Amino acid sequence: MFYNYIKTGWRSFSRGGLYSAINLIGLSLGTAVVILLSSFIKDEWTFDNFHPDTDRIYRVWVKEYVDGDIFFNTVTPFIIGPQLEAHLPEIEAMSRYATNTSPIRLNENTSSGVVFLADSSFIDIFHFPVIRGEAGSFHSDPFSILISNRTARKYFGPKDPIGQTLEIQMDGQWIGFQVKGVTEDPPSNSGFQFDILMPMENADRLFSSQAQNSWTNVYVETFIKLDQQNNLAGLEQKVVPFIDNQVEDIYEPGEYEVGFQPLSDIHLNNDFPVGILPVSDGRYPFILAAVAVLILILAGINFTTIAIGRSLKRAREVGVRKTSGATKWQLMLQFWSEAILTTLVSVLLGLGIAYLLLPTFNRLAEKSLTLPLTFYNLLFLIVLTLLIGFFAGIYPSLVLAKVNPVQSLRGIVDGSQIPKNLILRSLIGFQFSLSVILICCTLIMKKQINYLQNANLGFAKDQIVSIPYSKPGTRLSQVMEEANQKARLMENQLMPGGDISEVTISNHSFGSPGWTTLGFTDKNTQSFQSFNANGIDEKFIPIYEINILEGRNFEKDNLADKKSVIVNEAFSKQFKIKLNENLPEPFQEFRVIGITDDFKYQSLHQEVEPLVLSADPIPLIQAASDVMFADSPTPKLSMRITEDVAGSLLGIETVWKSITELPFDFYFVDERVDRQYQAEHKLGVVITMATILAILIACLGLFGMITLMVARKSREIAIRKVLGADVFNIVVYFNQKFTLLIAIACLIAIPLSLFVMNKWLEDFAYRINPPWWLFVLAAFIAFLLAGLTISFQSIRAALVNPVKSIHAE
Repeated sequence: MFYNYIKTGWRSFSRGGLYSAINLIGLSLGTAVVILLSSFIKDEWTFDNFHPDTDRIYRVWVKEYVDGDIFFNTVTPFIIGPQLEAHLPEIEAMSRYATNTSPIRLNENTSSGVVFLADSSFIDIFHFPVIRGEAGSFHSDPFSILISNRTARKYFGPKDPIGQTLEIQMDGQWIGFQVKGVTEDPPSNSGFQFDILMPMENADRLFSSQAQNSWTNVYVETFIKLDQQNNLAGLEQKVVPFIDNQVEDIYEPGEYEVGFQPLSDIHLNNDFPVGILPVSDGRYPFILAAVAVLILILAGINFTTIAIGRSLKRAREVGVRKTSGATKWQLMLQFWSEAILTTLVSVLLGLGIAYLLLPTFNRLAEKSLTLPLTFYNLLFLIVLTLLIGFFAGIYPSLVLAKVNPVQSLRGIVDGSQIPKNLILRSLIGFQFSLSVILICCTLIMKKQINYLQNANLGFAKDQIVSIPYSKPGTRLSQVMEEANQKARLMENQLMPGGDISEVTISNHSFGSPGWTTLGFTDKNTQSFQSFNANGIDEKFIPIYEINILEGRNFEKDNLADKKSVIVNEAFSKQFKIKLNENLPEPFQEFRVIGITDDFKYQSLHQEVEPLVLSADPIPLIQAASDVMFADSPTPKLSMRITEDVAGSLLGIETVWKSITELPFDFYFVDERVDRQYQAEHKLGVVITMATILAILIACLGLFGMITLMVARKSREIAIRKVLGADVFNIVVYFNQKFTLLIAIACLIAIPLSLFVMNKWLEDFAYRINPPWWLFVLAAFIAFLLAGLTISFQSIRAALVNPVKSIHAE
């Protein structure tokens, strides 16, 4: 019996011609999108879940309550981890790590890599298997390192790296470290993207003993692994009195809080401050999951409408089966089998399309996704096939099973035996409502992203190259002095040839995760306050074309400027500091010589915060009671290049390599600024692709609806033609029937899309207000595409010989 169903279904599918192709295209494209989005969502939801005992691994966080303000950090002091491990037996293991991009040298070849300074238990808590060599020395020898497999290939190629020496610059000098083991590369869905693992014993080269024993300054992320009982609640009860006792000389009870965040909760939880591990917007996987479900619904509706539109052609077959004794359930099972067969072919084709699109999708999403045919992935495809086939085929099977056998043997189905227009129109209206919502969302997202990329930021970012001058462990004052010397050498060699403008030095450049934050207790208000700071020279403001509203810029060789600062308007207003006045205590020795406008040195997700620019940032930092570095204050050399980008870069690289051993790791400032909106850009790309697919599917569904109408009204069309109607009249007649439907779909979709997009735009301090014409454009696109689809099929119907239609009736 089932073989007969499959045979009949295949015959029907193969004879379907255009209609079968439409079904196949719609379902296969929808399936491909669902497979790709599902892979992306799975990758996000399983971030760092591959470690054994993930449920027992937690990140330590700290909160400080000072004068009514709360300072929440997932980067912790050095001292917390060892103290917790030593005094709380529930903790089985503890590891801290700090990360830095360090210069690395092998023979005469210098480059840079991400170095994790980590406790020896790091490789015990986290799963990065050693595939060559051994990890034993990592626990005991401070001059041993573990490197990732990609780092081994980068530096040693096919040679065995075990026992080889890599030099890493620390404390202003090159230190030799012996490679003891090679680990597997961290997978793409892990935040621990290291090139080199270095023992924590080397922290003395980078951090003072005071920094390592402070409870107030934060430098490392700290992870703990609980014992088999995994009693987090019990640990949290114990940690409160323990911490109060440890910090009693600094804080009152309850002013310093320590807590624990599950490892699996870090990547998509935006309620916690960003630490060293990268995070994503936790809403985006849900948005993409909703898009995937909507695409499937649209494809299923499309399948349904076309199947019903073709039901008249199968009336005789249904009549024969019924007169031969087939029951209603047998007929329904037959059409379900056909739907599942069609879906199976579509899923297989969709899987092939997904494989073809995967490289492009990975590039757009900046992922390294794969589609392995594992047991669970095959199970997912089987369930997907059955679900789509069942729900897409249920309504057509019910319709065809009700056909009257007597009339159907004559090839006739009356109006009571097929669905009323209201049901099918509702399905088409639903499709177009979703399509218009996606069109509106796409247009608004693109306009907001375009605004972010082209907004007046208050500084010039184009054609500026920035090069970090990184020497980990070296005193900041010494590195700044060296960087200044290198900048002057570069100017002397490159400016005469016109390759660059002047070179400016700053602790931070634009597009970084954040500038130095300095905290202090305001004597006037007795409240804790903070502002951001950046150390710059006198060339920073001219090169970046920042506008000074009052006062002047720093001057070269003006010693008084060492104790002078330039502030932005936000600082002047918040702290009520005017030109030529001193900063509030404890920074009272610094005098304001200039006030700039509020240039957007941060992401446009947030309002401009108070900022202080200093020619000598070290005394300013030393005066603060609280310091946080969201980005390393490593000096950056920035310069404007000519339109001959390749030629300028070649010249800069040649000079750079002649004056320093540090790697030439440059970046374009405009690209770094645009990267702040990478998540929004990726979401916009996915929504755009979904919109195009949704419109295509909606038009295919409308095509099926018109097919049904033409089949029902073939005699009416013939009579109209006999009475003098031309092709244009017939086209207008059918378009009129759907004008109200599309209009209602737009009226429903536009307010919903406005509500959704306003929620999304709330994340931006600087945002567009969606203009009315965007919604008009979305409605126009919907009407245009619907009109073209309707006109195509109605023209075909109008060109049919009316004699044949009347004779068939």
